[in-house]
Amino acid sequence: MATCYIPSEVGQSFAVKWTNITIKQQNSLYLQLYFDGHLVAERGFWNYSDQNEVVFEGKRISDMNVRTFVFAPREEINDGHDNGSVVNYSDKLGEIRLDVSAAIITEVKCTCRCMTKFERKPDGVLDDAKVERAVKEVPHRIRYADEVTKERSSIPSESGCSGRHRTYEPAKVFATFIFKYRPIDVLQANNIAPRPSQPGSNGPSQSSAMKRAPSARPMEVYCIEESDELISEEEEEEEESDFLYV
Repeated sequence: MATCYIPSEVGQSFAVKWTNITIKQQNSLYLQLYFDGHLVAERGFWNYSDQNEVVFEGKRISDMNVRTFVFAPREEINDGHDNGSVVNYSDKLGEIRLDVSAAIITEVKCTCRCMTKFERKPDGVLDDAKVERAVKEVPHRIRYADEVTKERSSIPSESGCSGRHRTYEPAKVFATFIFKYRPIDVLQANNIAPRPSQPGSNGPSQSSAMKRAPSARPMEVYCIEESDELISEEEEEEEESDFLYV
């Protein structure tokens, strides 16, 4: 089992991309994207489609404008009364998760099934020890950035819909990809990310227990082995991947 971490920086926009290894996969797939324990987007893949990539980039306002996902400061939590400005966190704070399921096609019609939602629902009173620890140790969260001009790419996004559309329902989850985001200084303090090179050195030294996940993207990805985690908690089996980019 490997746990992967990415450095988060306030104001940094990012997107999540899924790429099928083969264009014609055997089964239809269903993708569900979670930020901090909350479902934010989902998308189905028809197994006979030529489409082999999907990008979750944020909230598409129009073909020319989008509000991208961005790392932002974590708001302070008040007494828990929902007055419109309260943010309740789960013990999954600081976690990006992508679940991959076999998909069941339930309907074919010309109404888009694609979902673009980013709503945080209250998780109840924060009296769980794991929640309190997560809130304390993760100073960042994910939000929508301000609207910017960005043309829709040729890669279909989670809100790019055209032609005939199929309604999908997820079946059993067979793969889960998890990345935990933390400030770079936190990763360095825990010997997960290499520290800056000292003058006169030949480069950063890395612990034998830490390795770089192969990535062609600008965003750094660090994977550690066994139980060298920042937050000790029971977790489901995790797999490393390369689906985050900026």
